[in-house]
Amino acid sequence: MKRTPIWTMITTVTLGLLLTVTATAAAEIKAKKSKLHFELVIGTTTTVSGVFFDIDLSGMLSGDTRVSGSQFSGTEPGFELRSVTDEQVLPLDRAQVVAGGILVQGKIIVGDNLKEKLKLLRKDDTYIHIDGPLRVPLTDGDVIIISPEVMRQISQSRIIISDADEQMLVDARGGMAALYQNGIDFGTSVSRADSLQREYNLSFEYYDRPWSSAPWWAIHATGLISTESDNPYSRLDIYPVAVGSRSGLANGSPFRTHELMASLGVQGDQSWRYQRAALDLNYSTLTPNLVNLTGGAHRLRLKPVITLGVQLWHEFNEDEAVGNDAGGRVGGELYYYIPVMSRYSILLVGEFGLPFGKIKDKLDAPDSYGKLDITFGLEVIEDLKLIAKYTVGQNDLTFTDDNQLLLGLTADMFKLGGGEMPTLK
Repeated sequence: MKRTPIWTMITTVTLGLLLTVTATAAAEIKAKKSKLHFELVIGTTTTVSGVFFDIDLSGMLSGDTRVSGSQFSGTEPGFELRSVTDEQVLPLDRAQVVAGGILVQGKIIVGDNLKEKLKLLRKDDTYIHIDGPLRVPLTDGDVIIISPEVMRQISQSRIIISDADEQMLVDARGGMAALYQNGIDFGTSVSRADSLQREYNLSFEYYDRPWSSAPWWAIHATGLISTESDNPYSRLDIYPVAVGSRSGLANGSPFRTHELMASLGVQGDQSWRYQRAALDLNYSTLTPNLVNLTGGAHRLRLKPVITLGVQLWHEFNEDEAVGNDAGGRVGGELYYYIPVMSRYSILLVGEFGLPFGKIKDKLDAPDSYGKLDITFGLEVIEDLKLIAKYTVGQNDLTFTDDNQLLLGLTADMFKLGGGEMPTLK
């Protein structure tokens, strides 16, 4: 029997081990910008609306090799949306970033903090930042490594949405009404009863579509509560049912964007001594921007909204001596937010109407009425402003003439209600 020399056996075993290791060892392939393709996709479904980014890795795959499905969480790097010119950072949920097929996909979900997201998505220097290398496993065992620098190179200046795309996202959060009608003001003014005293007021407006399964149904509430019981502007309007439809929001063009709304609710003063049911039927549209006071600063410029409609009232006062009558008004409203320079703003809210019915006669209402709010704001921190708010005219609850100057603060309720910033430019 022929014996194999021991050195031959060792060499054979060693070569076999080397061949085995060489065949099974996973290679780490560094991704290059030229081999990757980045694309931004805007989409809405019945359950989710958002901005989706796709990183196409097909330029780095060969044969039947594909990306091995994976969800980036745990030890994987954190994802952030950043701007080169601003110290603005928006963390992205790692659970929303997945790999599969030939793509790495991520979602920027519409919802909370949409105002901040829209700011970043409107900039031409926004990019995706990762705080460490992103490891993308392949079906052949290899791993593609996307470095933070490469991620920035492929995404910078590619993450920007158009007016039409933004309007689609706005639509998904409730349309024009939700965009404008979420805020709370607190301030002080001179007392009507005693000019040496002060009164304190809190006003709010809240609108949301809380049920994704019923996007046509919204809730709406407004109010002004004062420490002065006879403040002629004190009131509470609560609309648990507001239904309607929107059209043309995808283009966001003046006079081509429409909203029809029917709302049923109750109105009263802050003490609820005066009460009435109200049915509103309104049509809203966008109008062209009239002025640009930004001075070149990067600010959201909102198109004015005009609302025209009819409101029907029926009182249900508990005091029989007051009586319960019916009536209404035909009229409209104007809402125009004007950014000024980098930190200031002017907000114009106007209302006019022609009252009719027995309520008009009982309250000795004029043949026509109007009210104008002018608010000057200075942004102190994000979503908080110092304001000077001047109100003049009559409201449609008591038709009492009045004017007042309110000094105080206004806070953004967008994060609480989900409604966000409206149409731009």
